Order: sequence, then structure tokens, then C-alpha cells
Amino acid sequence: MSRFYQAGILGFKVALCISYLRIIKQSHIGYKYVIWTVGTSCVVLHVAATLLLFFQCKPIHKSWKPLTVGKCLPNDKTFYATASVSIFYDCIIFLLPIPILLQLQINTRRKVALIGMFVLGLFTTLCSILRMIQIITISKTGNSTQLVLWGTIEMNVGVSVQNECVLGTKY
Repeated sequence: MSRFYQAGILGFKVALCISYLRIIKQSHIGYKYVIWTVGTSCVVLHVAATLLLFFQCKPIHKSWKPLTVGKCLPNDKTFYATASVSIFYDCIIFLLPIPILLQLQINTRRKVALIGMFVLGLFTTLCSILRMIQIITISKTGNSTQLVLWGTIEMNVGVSVQNECVLGTKY
């Protein structure tokens, strides 16, 4: 299940990077390269994490048929690694536009609201951390309910924040 969350979470992170590129003026070419670098490395590492989750077992179908004979990478270490990548990029991507937003020539109230929406996106980082904590529960009980819950909240909040940020950047 978490391999699909990786792909969904990557989608809204890429969408945010693209919306950042839309609000940057031509005079900030260097910052555009920073955003492209962050976005590209985010895609590469999230795709690698998704592939790791897909191919963590040999044979592959042992992932969804646990009684199948074979071997898998330890779930807890695999999930911690992929969650760490996600948390790292949450922090970078949601803090990335703040210097540019501070320079926007819009009224202060609108600027504060726009920055607040980007900072609210850091809530998705909290969701990632709470998902990461659930790995311990899964390894002890096998119950992944909270992991799925926090993953769903993370993805929905991220998509909502991204939509608000994109709508808020149309000036």
C-alpha cells in the first residue's frame, strides 16, 4: 500500500515545484535552477523509493502474498528509509519558496496568507513522522490502520495545500 502513497505524495511535491517556477520572475534564474534541482532529485529519489517498495521481495509477489516462500528486505528498515526521504523533501519543498514570496509585490495581507499556506504544508511532514512511528506498531501487531490513515491525511492535505498555493499565485 505504501508504494502507492509514495507515487501520490511525489505528485503533489512536483506540482508545488512547478507552481514555484510560475511565480518566479526572470531575474531569479539562479533560483529557478535550485527549484529544478530540488524537483528533479525529489523525483529520482521518490521513484527509487517506490521501486524499492515494489521489489523488496524475491519473488515479487511475496509482498502481497506473505506466505509465499522467498525473502524480503526488512519492512521496518525499508519503510524508515522511504519515510526519511519523504520527510526530507517535505521540509525542503515547503520552505523553498519563502524567500521569493517575501519579495512578491502584493499587499501584506495576501502575502502573509500565501506564506501561511506554504507553511501549513509542513503539516504533511508531521503526518509523515506519525506514519513513520506506526512502523513500530506494524512490526509488533501487523495492524497498519494508522499508517494508512496518516498516509491518506498526508496526501489529501498536500494536494489541498498545493491547490490553494497554485490558486493563490495567480496575480
